[in-house]
Amino acid sequence: MGKARRAYIAWQDNDDLSSSSSSKEDEKANLCLIANKESETSSVSSNTSINFENYSQLHNAFKETREEANRLSLLNNRLKGLNNWLEKRFKT
Repeated sequence: MGKARRAYIAWQDNDDLSSSSSSKEDEKANLCLIANKESETSSVSSNTSINFENYSQLHNAFKETREEANRLSLLNNRLKGLNNWLEKRFKT
């Protein structure tokens, strides 16, 4: 899994009122960026676990299907042998 990136905010005390409103807007924007990044990180990790669960289910289904195919192949070969034996028996 990739490393999570985080943004950090540095607050400065300014006496100037005009820069104060600008700082508050910057603060809000930075907080939104942090919240968005953390949300993306948690959704990536949950998608990874879902993908692993789906892979595990798919892998188990594949193994079961392969085992069933092998059993059916053996049964088919036995029935072919029985069929050949019966054909030879009734031809003579």
